[in-house]
Amino acid sequence: MKKLLIIALLFLTLQMFCQNYSKAYQAEYYKEKIDEFVTLSMIYDPESRNLIIIYEIKDKMLDEIEAFILMRDRIKLFAKDKGFYHYVTYSNDVIKHRNNSAEFTRFIVFYE
Repeated sequence: MKKLLIIALLFLTLQMFCQNYSKAYQAEYYKEKIDEFVTLSMIYDPESRNLIIIYEIKDKMLDEIEAFILMRDRIKLFAKDKGFYHYVTYSNDVIKHRNNSAEFTRFIVFYE
């Protein structure tokens, strides 16, 4: 009987912790359609100051230089809007090619 009571209390405590954690985590999502082929998505976590920026292109070849320039410009605007002066990449860029599309992802950390 004691074991059952202890397990039930542990389960309730864990459930309450998970609910509080999920409510506290709030990421900001932004999506911008650049043209008929390109979409730019950004996911920002204000707690850790991490930004994931994703350049998606469909039905066209990926030009990495064009993608890099567009992403760099959007990152600078985003940093200025949020009041940051500097940023660094915290991981290598990821490029995924599929049948008729490609995805270029960068991982950014902002600091003052």
